[in-house]
Amino acid sequence: MTDDNGQSLNSRFEIAFNRLDRFLRDQQGLGREVGFVKVVREFDDGNRWWSHRDFIISCANLRNVLIHERTGSHLAHPTSGAVAQLEKICAQLIDRRVFPTFKRKVETIQVDDSLLSVLKIIRTRNYSQFPVYHEKQLRGLLTENGITRWLAEHGTTKMEIVDLQDTCIRDVLREEEVKKTFQVVAAGTTVTQVRSLFAEHALIEAALITQSGARTEPLMGIITRCDLLQ
Repeated sequence: MTDDNGQSLNSRFEIAFNRLDRFLRDQQGLGREVGFVKVVREFDDGNRWWSHRDFIISCANLRNVLIHERTGSHLAHPTSGAVAQLEKICAQLIDRRVFPTFKRKVETIQVDDSLLSVLKIIRTRNYSQFPVYHEKQLRGLLTENGITRWLAEHGTTKMEIVDLQDTCIRDVLREEEVKKTFQVVAAGTTVTQVRSLFAEHALIEAALITQSGARTEPLMGIITRCDLLQ
């Protein structure tokens, strides 16, 4: 069977399957001594967002049939729809990079900005994470949770009247610095790798994208947990 371009569906199927096989093994550090079905199940267990386990296992069964019948007449063939779906899964897992997928202009703030100015941005633009800079040096990530904790501490425990205009982001950021709330990643990082990053580090709220993953480089985009659910 061939597709509209004359390429064998069997060939496309095997190419996509082999790419996926290598990727899943590499991701988990598993060699050829581990059966493919176990590889898939372990990846599925560690990546709850993934929903293709049963389909991929069915593909593995079909691949076994194709391999064992190379010299004879095939009793089964992949359909064009199945091949397209397998190739799409490969593209999502292997080829999809954080840039340009999450390319966007990032709203940044300075350590000397007032808390009041940031609260106004939250109200008008509905942002919840702000990379904080001292001039051009990345200092941290200010989050809504961090602001809430700071307000709770200074507005209740210390019984203070908080002056939002005179409060600098530098002071609020101290609440965030004790926690790892962000990670800088390179533009070539796969979306799958960022999903794993969020899964492994519960406190991380955003991944910031630069060309090579260096803090000193200009921001090219930002990824939040909510972004990965869309």
